[in-house]
Amino acid sequence: MTEYDPAAANARLDEIGMKDTDGDGFRELPSGDKLVLNMNFSTQGIAGQAS
Repeated sequence: MTEYDPAAANARLDEIGMKDTDGDGFRELPSGDKLVLNMNFSTQGIAGQAS
């Protein structure tokens, strides 16, 4: 199991070049683009809930 370690996570993101280049509080990819995650899921006909 992975332990919660924000300092180590931030160090790893720094290593791969993901930095907050525009000052909005979110890291950008090394190319300067925003990281976009598209999530698809199926509810098998049951209404989904997010909390």
